[in-house]
Amino acid sequence: YTHTHLLSLDQPERTLFNNIGASSRRAIKEPIKHGLALRTDAGVSDVPRLLSLMEAAFDRTGATFQKDEARRDLEMAIALPSRRPLVTLEATEVEGPTRIVAFALGVHNGDHVTYCHGAAERGGELARLTLGFA
Repeated sequence: YTHTHLLSLDQPERTLFNNIGASSRRAIKEPIKHGLALRTDAGVSDVPRLLSLMEAAFDRTGATFQKDEARRDLEMAIALPSRRPLVTLEATEVEGPTRIVAFALGVHNGDHVTYCHGAAERGGELARLTLGFA
């Protein structure tokens, strides 16, 4: 990627969706249509699952995973949710840690949020969905 995209969130959802391409709109809505739910209440017990999703993503790309730093960032997000928004995408019919199939973590910078970490499950029934868009 060569650009960081900026999207002002101080507009109604309909306006936000109208400002992005049709394929992106479909990709955002598709996981929800398949019974997945966005949540903002991850706890410390979910950190190992989030780290395992990240580790798998780094393994796929061959990049170096800084697990201790990622753990610190995730734990801080759980402790300070108003400063570090953490959103998970979860399978509603599954219990336990594997219910989390994707997540994104941001960091507030004044009136903006910067993407910090994220990862998504790959393969299986979810292979054809772009989980990170939701």
